[in-house]
Amino acid sequence: MKRVICVLLALTMMFVLCACGGNSGDSGTVLETSVKDFIAAVQQNSGAKAADKLVGMEDDDFAVMLNMYLGIDAGILSDGAMAIPTSTAANEIIVLCVEDSDDVATVKKAYEDHVNQTIMSDERYFPENVALLEQAVIYENGNYVMLIVDENMALVKSAMDQLFSAQDLIPSLAEDFYTAEPVANDYDYDKPVPGRETVGSDWFSDAMFIGDSRMKGIMNNAESNGWFTPGADLSLVGLTVSNIYTEYVTVNGQSMTVADGIKQSGKFTKCYILLGINELGWGSSERFIECYKELVGLVKSAHPEAQIYIIGNMPLGDKAVESGDWLTNDNVVRFNEYIKQVASEEEVYYIDAYNLLQVDGRLPADAANDGIHVQPEVSKQLVEYLMSHTVG
Repeated sequence: MKRVICVLLALTMMFVLCACGGNSGDSGTVLETSVKDFIAAVQQNSGAKAADKLVGMEDDDFAVMLNMYLGIDAGILSDGAMAIPTSTAANEIIVLCVEDSDDVATVKKAYEDHVNQTIMSDERYFPENVALLEQAVIYENGNYVMLIVDENMALVKSAMDQLFSAQDLIPSLAEDFYTAEPVANDYDYDKPVPGRETVGSDWFSDAMFIGDSRMKGIMNNAESNGWFTPGADLSLVGLTVSNIYTEYVTVNGQSMTVADGIKQSGKFTKCYILLGINELGWGSSERFIECYKELVGLVKSAHPEAQIYIIGNMPLGDKAVESGDWLTNDNVVRFNEYIKQVASEEEVYYIDAYNLLQVDGRLPADAANDGIHVQPEVSKQLVEYLMSHTVG
């Protein structure tokens, strides 16, 4: 009997040492659930749900995300999860459990570096995040290392401490979090953005603009006339939906491709795209739609919560129509249908610039000297239209 008891005690000790804490020191509390479920329960219990993308060690993309986000190799962990925002908010809850307690310091240093780097990047574009980040909570419980950035950090930490002690509450709270009904999205993406109350010019301060020479004209007029200051101007003469990977723009004093500019120019809550005039001669509608969708996907990936507005082609004037076989308003209408298809399938917002400016199916002669690039007063008309056609 004594021998059986000794064996059981030995097995118990081996389990405790191996559970989360490895071979160096006392591991303290050990969760009986996954860290992902633990964070889900913490968010459900505290109401902190701004960090709405939750990934754990059991998810295929966790190791890659962990390395990109914190520079940490998942190989030093026995478990871990991250709740990060899909918007420009700073909120995040990260809990990592290291195999070896010697790596606790490594994780804490990675948290500190991450917070400091985010403060530096957000100072210019999202100063409201800085105060929150400066109050970030980093602490440990055995081999678990926590990072909390939230408006109610004390409440989140209290929920963590409670659930470490009352782990029987975790499964039901986590289940409630996972099964919460998402907010219904009843927006009709098949239709152009309807008119609503006009926003102020500061609406564009965190907006990214991507487009060809027509967008560049709008940006130049906006700057020279003081209409608004964009968050980022990635417009370029000759730009198309396919050459964003090879054409260069200057972003924050650095030369980079438009595609890299989308990823590196900052964080934005809106994006306006005006492309398609240079593509009117393309023979393949499938290629145009595919490339446009790829561009939209790139913006979504870099700015997950940004409202994306894609602007339909403006009509052409007689001088443009006379200059080339492919420059016709029939082509403009046809390509606008492709753009509407992209908006519908990608669930982004379509701005109907064609019907705003067309008179008898064409651009009036006095609206553009060359029938393509509109005069400043028409640019102003389009800007005012954008300001009165937004999605709340």
